[in-house]
Amino acid sequence: MGRKKQETVHTFDSAIGLADYVNDVIGIPGLMAPASSPQFIKPKIPSGSWILDEMLFGGYRLGRMYHFYGPEGVGKSLFAMMALAKHQEHARSIGKMPLVAVFDYENAWDPEFASFLGIDTDMVLLAKPEYGEKGFDAIQAACLSGKFCAIMVDSIAAMIPKHDLQRALEDKTMGTLAQMMSQGLRKIVTATGDCSVFFINQIREKLGVMFGSPTTTPGGKAMGFYCSLSLEFKMGSIDKQEVKKLDAGKGEYYDSYEPWGHEIKITSKKDRTGSRRGAESSVWWKYVEHPEGAGIHEWDELWTLGFMYCEKCLGHIQKHTDKDHEFRGIISKDARTYKMPTLGVEKVVGWDECRSEIRDHPERIIHLREKISKAIEIRQAAVYGKELRHEEPVIDESEADALEQEIQEQKLVTAGGDFSEDESSDNDDEGFEPA
Repeated sequence: MGRKKQETVHTFDSAIGLADYVNDVIGIPGLMAPASSPQFIKPKIPSGSWILDEMLFGGYRLGRMYHFYGPEGVGKSLFAMMALAKHQEHARSIGKMPLVAVFDYENAWDPEFASFLGIDTDMVLLAKPEYGEKGFDAIQAACLSGKFCAIMVDSIAAMIPKHDLQRALEDKTMGTLAQMMSQGLRKIVTATGDCSVFFINQIREKLGVMFGSPTTTPGGKAMGFYCSLSLEFKMGSIDKQEVKKLDAGKGEYYDSYEPWGHEIKITSKKDRTGSRRGAESSVWWKYVEHPEGAGIHEWDELWTLGFMYCEKCLGHIQKHTDKDHEFRGIISKDARTYKMPTLGVEKVVGWDECRSEIRDHPERIIHLREKISKAIEIRQAAVYGKELRHEEPVIDESEADALEQEIQEQKLVTAGGDFSEDESSDNDDEGFEPA
């Protein structure tokens, strides 16, 4: 009988050594390990709304593709622009240039409104490609360059394929936008890196639908598969206030109502970033006519979450952890009496009085912000079974000064309208314009 061949047993100190062995010896290239390494755990960027952050367990995961869709005037572009502002803040905090790109197919970019939302418009590059394929090439080049922290595409429905652009309007075409989206998304899904891409989409009505939802989105089904988060936006109730108006003909005052804001209902239709499908939240957007100013008021959302964590989230935390006692009674209610012991308010009567106790005291807003942030982290850890943390690099003063100098130089370049990347210099694509 022949002697049995002795097998060589390989031992590895780490998963990285195993990956090197698989790549070099066995000949299976492209494997990276370990999958739990911090380089694969991307941080979450706040959305600009505390209520939406609570629904998403912290915000948007960096380097993913996002899909916002809904009817007109509901707030899709608003939340995408708020996300750009937060990505710029995060880029500055880690020593990266806060450069973002906006592909404005709808010709709707407003620099003043963007500045109001906190976007540094000097670091925004605007692109208006002639057709959709050229836009996808530019998005891929921007992602591969590593210079951009976020990209916004407004919108998918307004992108025109080159095939449709070269044909007459009366010529029948079918499925060209869906084919372009399927091909274009395959090009950029692996090229995003640390750049988040936000796609905004419209809705259309389907004919002859008697059961189910009669609405659909342009561009086919590819976006739903490639995106990591799909949010549906709907218009909620309107905040109307009674005002007195003068009838010039009769010389008398009459009662009228003016809208001061509207409710934005957001539903998660797909989520790979750590939340859950079907989650819903409501965000109030205040108009300019509102006496407290336009925008999403942070103190108002913190008050809502402080009250909600006693009713909605406490049971979930209590089921998985033993740390719920820290959040019991942030804001509690008994009939018309509110109690906020952690904020130093023992008793206050009335809803408006309770909100004013938070609005008029900045130190209470800061304290409530810390409590809600910690509650969101603990709830996320309760769902995952462990807490996922992303360690941010520490920036010293010399690196911060160098970054600021580089940003100022980039602003001078963008102000002159001269911007070109090495990766896209060989392309015939249209360049970016300063926003």
